Amino acid sequence: MIRRAAIPALLALLLPYHAGAQGSPKEVLVLHSYQNDYEWTRLINQGINEELEEARDLSCQVKSEFLDAKRAWDEGRAEAFAGYLSRRYSGFPPDLVLVSDNDAFEFMLEHGDGIFGPVPWIFIGVNDFSATSIARVRNRVTGVVERIDYESTLRLILELFPETREVKVLSDRTTTGPKTLHELLMTAESMHFPLPITSFPDVPFREVLRTAVGLPDTTAVFLLAYARDGAGEVLSARDVASRVGAAASGPVFAIWDFFLGHGIVGGALTSGLDQGREAGRMALRILRGESPGAIPVSDVPATPVVLDWRQLRRFRIPAGRFPPDVRFEYRPLSLRERDPAAFWITVGLGTVAVVLAGSLAVIALAYGKVRQSEDRLAASLREKETLLREVHHRVKNNFQVTASLLSLQAGTVEDERARAALRDSENRIRSMALVHAEVYEERNLADIDLADYARSLAGSLISSYAESAGASRFAVSGEPLSLGMDRAIPLGLALNELITNSLKYAARGRGGCAMELEIRPDGESGWSLKYSDDGPGLPADLSLENPKTLGLQLVTLLAQQAGGRIDRNPERPAGYVIRLGAVPERPGPYGN
Repeated sequence: MIRRAAIPALLALLLPYHAGAQGSPKEVLVLHSYQNDYEWTRLINQGINEELEEARDLSCQVKSEFLDAKRAWDEGRAEAFAGYLSRRYSGFPPDLVLVSDNDAFEFMLEHGDGIFGPVPWIFIGVNDFSATSIARVRNRVTGVVERIDYESTLRLILELFPETREVKVLSDRTTTGPKTLHELLMTAESMHFPLPITSFPDVPFREVLRTAVGLPDTTAVFLLAYARDGAGEVLSARDVASRVGAAASGPVFAIWDFFLGHGIVGGALTSGLDQGREAGRMALRILRGESPGAIPVSDVPATPVVLDWRQLRRFRIPAGRFPPDVRFEYRPLSLRERDPAAFWITVGLGTVAVVLAGSLAVIALAYGKVRQSEDRLAASLREKETLLREVHHRVKNNFQVTASLLSLQAGTVEDERARAALRDSENRIRSMALVHAEVYEERNLADIDLADYARSLAGSLISSYAESAGASRFAVSGEPLSLGMDRAIPLGLALNELITNSLKYAARGRGGCAMELEIRPDGESGWSLKYSDDGPGLPADLSLENPKTLGLQLVTLLAQQAGGRIDRNPERPAGYVIRLGAVPERPGPYGN
């Protein structure tokens, strides 16, 4: 007879073991050098979380802190941030700390023991790493060194563009900028690179664009770390790549994958996502009990050479120049890649036709004609899709060039009202260019997701009005809504005016404002778009019925052009409601 006290022990032997269910969750802190909205930070975070979430034997609670070193960072801010972390984590030290990039790495070496005590930690994406820097704490520290393949990108420039006569480098003065510039120049010297390498001046970004416009098409631009211009303005990777790509007549190359798809030809692209995953795997080994000192410092394997197919078409690069083992992105999919079922159906029908050819010659001949017709239709469809994408791409590029020229012109105008008018015109043109960019990057060439478009538009405008926008933020809620270009363009221009008005007036003197767009069905077939900010609203002498500004007049006219109307939202002091009629079911780009 089994004693009652022995039953729990017996059950523990028979039931499967789950470590995560036996103890409290592991506390993991990720300390990032840069701000949360910086693409590099987002990719590293994604890689770490993907690996930690895959673990079935561990439960992890992940917290993140941000030095925000791209905007401003010095010894005084480091001391203040160390004090903040000491107070926040006093009595609650994490089980493991991960630090991304050089600023957080050096901060942890200087202040980590004083804040967290002898906690194990992992570094990620450190440039110019020396083993002596962690010799004092090597028994509890390991990490992922960032190895950038400058040589492959320099050789790629010569292979794809043999007529190149100069390489112009764009880098900023933050921690990573000088390090990567030094590494690039040392690599060029060691490989005896035959072309001169010069740098853009450390000036405001609009001056950089003015220089880029004047470069000949025999000059290749090389993007390194560039997130803050000479005036201290913080820029997004997408904005830097797209605007430099539009301004320069020659090709643009880079060393990080978050620039891809926004105007660069390509390069040997280092991936923050891969580095984050490698660090996440190290973290799991340490959390399971392995000593960090026993885990070798590593780097992510060879950096892949990646090219943007659209840029190769733009510069008419022949296939004979493509290097081996290159990876293409944004290449049009073949029938097999796009629709495997249709591909194998076609192959199967062809096989049946061959088998029956001897006894069903007439049927085989008829089928052959049908198949030829289908092939011609498929080829025609691919040609039209490619042509339509190219049209959107060229329209978007033309808009961007026009907007860049307006930006350059604004930089030469002394009158503040004229400069503001040029900036408003530039942003209106960019809102139209963004519609074509969204269509170009989607598979469905007929419709635009309004929420995604609004987020991209708001991000571009917040970047444009960085001085007055401050810590402004934009949120979209509600239900998905897709619109054709005939409605998306006027709605985009209307939203451009509303967001611009919020950034000019609601954020003034407040360090920023909160903006929101709510998309909801309105009645059986209509939709309502509710826009608001947390500002004081319109002055008493202004109204939609009596607009005294060009912006308010445009909003009313554009809402009508989109097939709707705009009213004030009585629930919010600074709120508007755009009511749209029925949104019809839309066929594909060439009909059903």
